[in-house]
Amino acid sequence: MPFYALTYELLDIALTTCKPVIMRIKYHKGNRRFTDVAEYGMCQALPKDKPTLQSTNTGNWTCPDNVFCTDHTLDSFIICDTAPRLRAPKTDHVPILSTLDLDIPRATVTTSYNYRDVDWEKFSTHIEERLQRIPPPQPIIDLDSFRTAAKDLATALHDVIEDQVPKSRPNPHAKR
Repeated sequence: MPFYALTYELLDIALTTCKPVIMRIKYHKGNRRFTDVAEYGMCQALPKDKPTLQSTNTGNWTCPDNVFCTDHTLDSFIICDTAPRLRAPKTDHVPILSTLDLDIPRATVTTSYNYRDVDWEKFSTHIEERLQRIPPPQPIIDLDSFRTAAKDLATALHDVIEDQVPKSRPNPHAKR
C-alpha cells in the first residue's frame, strides 16, 4: 500500500514533530479513505459534516476538507469552525478558523562569563594566591588522591573565575 504525505488542507497540530503527518490512504472505488488515522493517534478537530466546499457548478455543499490533530492536542482547540463569510470571491473552499490555547514557555535568561573584559594580570595574581592554599602537587597514587587534587584545582579555578571574570548580559537580539 503506498504512502502519501497529506499536506493539502491538513492542519498538523502535532507541534512536537513539526513534520507533515504521513498516513496510509486506501483507494477504494475512486474514494480516498483514511485507514490509519487512529493508528497515528489523530482525531478530527473540525466538527463532523461541517461543509467546507461549495461546488461552483451546482452550488451543493460538501465536506472534503478536514482538520486533524493528535488526540492529546484536541483539548487545546478553543474553536475550530468554518467561516463562509470570509470566503474570497470566485473561490469554492471555505476558510477554516482555528483558535488554540497553547502555553509557550519563556526561555530562561542565562548569563555567561565575559572573558574579553578580564584583567588577566589581576586574574593571574588571584589564581596564584588561591593555588597556594591547596596542597602542593605530588604523585597521584590512588583514586582518592586524584579526586581530591581534581576537586581542589576545580574549586580554586571556579572561585577565581566567579570573583574576577565579569558576567555578560544576554544579547537582546539573540534567539531565545
